[in-house]
Order: sequence, then C-alpha cells, then structure tokens
Amino acid sequence: MALIFYDFVAYLTTDMIQPGIIHVVREFNAGVSLAPASVRLYMEDGIALQWLLRAMSDQIGLIFPML
Repeated sequence: MALIFYDFVAYLTTDMIQPGIIHVVREFNAGVSLAPASVRLYMEDGIALQWLLRAMSDQIGLIFPML
C-alpha cells in the first residue's frame, strides 16, 4: 500500500508542478528553455529517491524478514 501511495503522490505532484512552471519562469524572468530542465531535475530526484529507498528496504528486509 505504501508503494502504491508513493507512486500516486509522485505522479500527482508532477501533474501539479508542470502547469505552474510557466508562472515560475515569468516570476524570475528566466528563459523558457529552463522549464523542461526543471521538470527533468524534479523527475531525476524522484528516481534517486526510489533508488535510495530500494536499497534501504532491501537492508531492512534482511534485518526483519518476518515483517
């Protein structure tokens, strides 16, 4: 259930962030080409977090195999 909730929240936040990127670009007077780069960095952070959580869950599973 926790993984399903995490995936739901990850996709939901991506869908919420994408429409707001244009407003952030306008607010900070940045180039429009930075919008896709910011979404890419956000998604890469999510991948890195999943990679870290996988390693932690493997370690916890080895310590507490009956949970």
